[in-house]
Amino acid sequence: MKDFDTLENIFYAHSTNKIIPGLERITRLLDRLGNPQNSFRSLHIVGTNGKGSTGAFLSSVFSASGYRTGFYSSPHLASPGERLLVDGEALSPEKWIEAAHDVVSVMVDGEELPSYFELLTATAFVLMRRENIEVGIIEAGLGGKFDATNVLGRCACSVIASISIDHTEYLGSTLDSIAGEKFAVVKSGVPACFSGVDESLVPMFREVCREKKALPFVVSECARVENVRVSPEGNAFCFRAGGLGLHDVHTGSIDSTQAGSTAPHTGLVDGVHVSNANPLYSEKGLGLHDVHTGLIGRYQVSNAALALSAVSCVMREFPKITEDSILAGMLNAKWPGRLEVVSREPLIVLDGGHNYDGVKKLCASVRELWPEKKFAVIYAAMRDKNFSGCLELLNTHLKPALYLTTVPGMDRAAKPDELLREAGKFTWDNSPVGVDVPIEAVNRALNDGCNAVIVCGSLYLIGYMKKEHDFVA
Repeated sequence: MKDFDTLENIFYAHSTNKIIPGLERITRLLDRLGNPQNSFRSLHIVGTNGKGSTGAFLSSVFSASGYRTGFYSSPHLASPGERLLVDGEALSPEKWIEAAHDVVSVMVDGEELPSYFELLTATAFVLMRRENIEVGIIEAGLGGKFDATNVLGRCACSVIASISIDHTEYLGSTLDSIAGEKFAVVKSGVPACFSGVDESLVPMFREVCREKKALPFVVSECARVENVRVSPEGNAFCFRAGGLGLHDVHTGSIDSTQAGSTAPHTGLVDGVHVSNANPLYSEKGLGLHDVHTGLIGRYQVSNAALALSAVSCVMREFPKITEDSILAGMLNAKWPGRLEVVSREPLIVLDGGHNYDGVKKLCASVRELWPEKKFAVIYAAMRDKNFSGCLELLNTHLKPALYLTTVPGMDRAAKPDELLREAGKFTWDNSPVGVDVPIEAVNRALNDGCNAVIVCGSLYLIGYMKKEHDFVA
């Protein structure tokens, strides 16, 4: 970790802590570096929730297909080295530091400093060029239009996950304003694949695609998910895109007879939109069978469907993608800190859901996966988040024993007493407790007799827990 601390010191010493809209700074840096972001084909992912999981699926598929793949994501949990994975593996801190020095070397005294994220993004692009990346799976950091990642010159597909209210201080306070920032990444002549959530945004998405002459694909209209089955070991469902053949897709180590939620469930829409004018589909479609992944929770079915739809949009451009490589990629997809079971006895789950929609999905998943469990919740949040709404969701749907904590060393994190005041607005089965140190909150919950614990509310909290404690699943 010490070397990555050195890397972060470089970034902090040569960046501003302000978020200033605009692509001028990142564009200037990349121009001087020879535009490394154009050395590879890319898929650009934006959205409010689900970006990382969708990116993990896509990265794993392309890597399994024989393409040297770089997956750039944010934020990191324990180390900035997590933000760029090459074929699923992190690069050494020495490589990061060397690339960071090269980026800093082209900066000119007196110019407006880049942000931390802009400097980190430029460094990641330099590394991707040096590592001879063929396909980059690039997750936006914030918004889309002015995000430092919105500079990709060889984008094969714009991928847009679900959109909901978050980061209102930067993106606007309405769903339409937030969506406008994210749809702005759609590029002329490039396929654009939108989850279709929120469905009220589909007309806006189609209009943006029409204006930019981009081929629109709305998963909720152009793909079909049926017979969804979920369990703590994984998910299973049937998937169809393009109206050509219904294919069994299984995510997780289960089969159709395994215990879990087995009731048929239409995941996206009742019907299928078929467009014979769409040249991106092969005659027989994808034809997927027996796909397995450890990513759990019903919402991961939607993320998987978005990833599969994006793959279907670009398959002809990437001929090494086959049925077998898609199956292998879905099998190997991993994404830490999202409904991650880190201990089974006692049951301990880490989840980075930090906004209303994310916590809502967490609650639904927990109730479906472990209906008989009475959970304790260890909760922390950033001050700028809607933690009142999140606490209300947790109380309404989980009725947990609540332990409120913070992220030590992070000024932006709310303190336990702040969270306690907000929690006091609701009636709890057990009086909420404030604990300053997160791992002590977990131990207290276990000592109080709880045999199932969820740690949630902030990815920074999850990162702290993973850095400070070794869990054994």
